[in-house]
Amino acid sequence: MTDRLLYRELTSRIIRAYYAVYNGLSRNYPEFIYENGVVRLLRKEMIPCAYQRELRHRIYANACYREFRLRGIAAEPRREIQVVFQGEPLGELKFGHFVVDGTVMFFPVAIQSVEDINVNNLKDWMRYCGIRLGVMTNFYDTKIRPIFIVA
Repeated sequence: MTDRLLYRELTSRIIRAYYAVYNGLSRNYPEFIYENGVVRLLRKEMIPCAYQRELRHRIYANACYREFRLRGIAAEPRREIQVVFQGEPLGELKFGHFVVDGTVMFFPVAIQSVEDINVNNLKDWMRYCGIRLGVMTNFYDTKIRPIFIVA
């Protein structure tokens, strides 16, 4: 990390939590193993979790949320926004990010290529929320490479 990085201390804590989750979860088991384990841990910690079918895709996000809590890092889990057009609900947008300590947006993903993500959309969402710094992590990758996004 460079000296120019916004929120250096908080970002460092986020990255250390990410390392703990990345190194603690194997990527060799079937998804239902993660699902069962994470659901049990979340319920033990009294953390609300997503519907199980949806949770399969949120394993790493839920593990990061738990790790943040264990490390005393204030994190607001993903949000859902009801989209309404001309007074009629169209559906919900579900965001798989965290707002950490009110200043940093954390985007945990598990995809083959982060190039598939439209970073401009993430920046727009960050601006909308008044957040200047985002940290994206890819649990699918074989190396730990956090990506810093400045809005």
